[in-house]
Amino acid sequence: MPPKILFPREEIENAAFKLFASGGIRNVSVRKIASLLGSSTAPIYSNFSSMDEINKVLTEKALGLLLNYTGRKYTEDPFLNIGVGLLIFARENKVLYRSLFLESNRFQEVFDRLNEENLVRMKQDESLSVFNEDELRSILDKMTFFTLGLAAHLCAGYLKDTSDEWFIKTLYDMGDDVLRATAHKKGKPGCTTPEGGHSRETHHHR
Repeated sequence: MPPKILFPREEIENAAFKLFASGGIRNVSVRKIASLLGSSTAPIYSNFSSMDEINKVLTEKALGLLLNYTGRKYTEDPFLNIGVGLLIFARENKVLYRSLFLESNRFQEVFDRLNEENLVRMKQDESLSVFNEDELRSILDKMTFFTLGLAAHLCAGYLKDTSDEWFIKTLYDMGDDVLRATAHKKGKPGCTTPEGGHSRETHHHR
């Protein structure tokens, strides 16, 4: 009898995520994972009790990848970087983006947890300290809807320019408008830069 081939759990998770990223969640099955690894289904069932457990791992890996993109430094503006990161994620992972945000609400947890993490980042941004939590959530919601719409257009091939520069300019302009409007409604004339330099009436973001 040939020796039993064993695979580390991480290798199985990576194979499952590769299937997910290339063909969506419907592309992931125990048989397909085994085929990609060149094995029987036994090693998969030895590490995972069910597809539900595998799906939970995929959700965590997808969220981790998203947070990696939105946490990168594309500009000097942490608020703006969140949205730019999401658009670059959509540009570089179109199938995965569609699965997470367009096909159904199956991955609502990813959306919710991403928003909560982004809110934490906004609270740490000194130039947004003039806004309270409710105002920050309102700003985040508005910019999230705008950015998700841009990403959907990107995935559908409607955007003529998908460069980092265009993402930055477009999100900056929209974020500027949203923050100015929010500050005006609350009677807050402006936000001060973290360096304590020139006063400006807005920041930016996704």
